[in-house]
Amino acid sequence: MNLYMMRYSPDIRLKGFYRVTSRYILYYGGRKPKYPCVKLTKEDMTKLNAVDMAWLEECNQAVRKKFYDAWAKDFLKRFEAELENERGELLENLSTDVRESSGPIPGCGSGQDVRGVQENH
Repeated sequence: MNLYMMRYSPDIRLKGFYRVTSRYILYYGGRKPKYPCVKLTKEDMTKLNAVDMAWLEECNQAVRKKFYDAWAKDFLKRFEAELENERGELLENLSTDVRESSGPIPGCGSGQDVRGVQENH
């Protein structure tokens, strides 16, 4: 993202982040506007007044939030897909384990009533 300054004109139409004053317009964006303007350097930015600097910080926060929101959405989508794959593998392994061990449990299923029977050790 770059910061551009241009002389104020009521005919200027911009999209994105811009700040209009009575003397100039600040534009913060990725592309150079089609209007005559100057790209501000880091040194130029140190000369901005407090209101312009506060506006620029708000722009940076909005850009970071937009980037973070997109990153988080993508991350959560990938994480959810990985969890679903893991769940599928676990269920597949579980059903395989159940099929392999689906024989009678020793001491059960013989029709013998084991209620109240104590084992002797």
